[in-house]
Amino acid sequence: MKVITTIILLISSADLFAQTDSVNGKMPIYNIHLTTVNDNKIKGLLLHSGDSSVNIYPAERKNWRANELFNPVSFDYTRIKQISIKKKNGTLKGIVWGGAIGITIFCASALLHTGKAKGEVFKYTFPAIPLGIIAGAIIGNRAWKKFNINSNLNLYNSFKNKIQ
Repeated sequence: MKVITTIILLISSADLFAQTDSVNGKMPIYNIHLTTVNDNKIKGLLLHSGDSSVNIYPAERKNWRANELFNPVSFDYTRIKQISIKKKNGTLKGIVWGGAIGITIFCASALLHTGKAKGEVFKYTFPAIPLGIIAGAIIGNRAWKKFNINSNLNLYNSFKNKIQ
């Protein structure tokens, strides 16, 4: 019992000395490309989407991790023409899901095969693993979602509801 208590105390106390990734401790989830009504474009990280405005950190994720101070930019919905967002690590998540599906197909066909030659099963179903990884990477990388706001509050509210 003392060993378990000691392990729990060591693990929980190690969390006290951990450094956060950013100034406020929370890494932004979305990359954002915003186009204004005047066709100006800004790229960055979505910090916050409020009732009528969007706050953007106008730099890349590596700048955020390095705690480089860039002033956040705020855009009211009346100045926004289009917003495109993408979640971080979409490609990696797609690779993992595609690989898992490929391995599942391979294992299921190997386990459920009742024929004479097991080699045929491996020869025909093994390509499911790399094909699943490739397909997952492609699908995960194409995860940009576009929202046409066009200075409309209802369209902005639908954008805000979909990302939360």
